[in-house]
Amino acid sequence: MSGHVGVQQYLGGLETLLNRGSWIPIVHFVTGAMRGVLAKIQIVMSIAMICLRIALALVITDRSLPWKIKQSLIFLDHGLANLFRAGIEILPYSCYATLSYDALIGRYNYPEETKPHDVYFLKEHVGKIV
Repeated sequence: MSGHVGVQQYLGGLETLLNRGSWIPIVHFVTGAMRGVLAKIQIVMSIAMICLRIALALVITDRSLPWKIKQSLIFLDHGLANLFRAGIEILPYSCYATLSYDALIGRYNYPEETKPHDVYFLKEHVGKIV
């Protein structure tokens, strides 16, 4: 397993845990704050990695640079999505919106993340009822 896949697995599990906490009234304020911190770290680290990879590519001829930048953009994309969701989670009564979103649409997964069977359990149950 390469490093970025392991990071995707870890962050995917953390986001799933935060998603479940965001469904609970009052707890969603805490998960929103925690997600906001996670999002800011993801954004800063992604931008730093992009800059570092471009700087290294100027010194060393690296044909894999586009792929490496794409990997960093995946984390930047998730950081921005987490920042947006954090802004929603800190709003009063947003737990109902996040529960509905996760039940009907599901979590925004990383491309190489292994999805546990229970991640979409609400979506599967709602599909059977509807």
